[in-house]
Amino acid sequence: MKKTLLVLLSAAILPAIAPAQVFEVGGFGGAVRMGNSGDIGSANIADPTDPTAKAKLQDKWLFGLRMTLNSWNHFGQEFTYAYHRTSVQVGPDPAVATGTAIHTVTYGLLAYATPEGSRIRPFAQGGGGFSNFIFPGGSVSRGGGNTKFGFYYGGGIKVRLKEDSPWWVRADFRQHQTGMPYNLAGQSGLLRRNEISVGVSYGL
Repeated sequence: MKKTLLVLLSAAILPAIAPAQVFEVGGFGGAVRMGNSGDIGSANIADPTDPTAKAKLQDKWLFGLRMTLNSWNHFGQEFTYAYHRTSVQVGPDPAVATGTAIHTVTYGLLAYATPEGSRIRPFAQGGGGFSNFIFPGGSVSRGGGNTKFGFYYGGGIKVRLKEDSPWWVRADFRQHQTGMPYNLAGQSGLLRRNEISVGVSYGL
């Protein structure tokens, strides 16, 4: 009898005190604008000030996947993978560049301005992770990369397509900051990447 009563009380009380557990999965795409003018140092070890050897990452595009667990009314947590296409430019001519990619994996927290169940949910976000900068001409499958750890912060908004729809449209701004890649000469500070993206997600 006591066991049965405990089960009934748990069934009545736990839904009231347990946090929301709404899982979302989706994709996104967008543009990346490099901070620091994209400067990542120099290819000339003997003279890092040589303008013909100055290296930079060019602005380009990205796409990726997100998995989000909205674990409380105003908070969530999220894993993200992003593929960022870019090129390494050496010297002043933008046409003299070699295509490459950056693979980024992050874990972060979301703080929503509106509670779970709202149709419009503005949010702030932040977290950490790592980026694997592929050496020009290399590939991630051949281990041709330079991994740097870092953090990100930003914000965005999610809008449910219809009142009871599981589909969401989302827009994000993130700034990623990592160590400088490739260990070139004359590097200093952190590399900043400004990411603007839009995407669609499905809530389970």
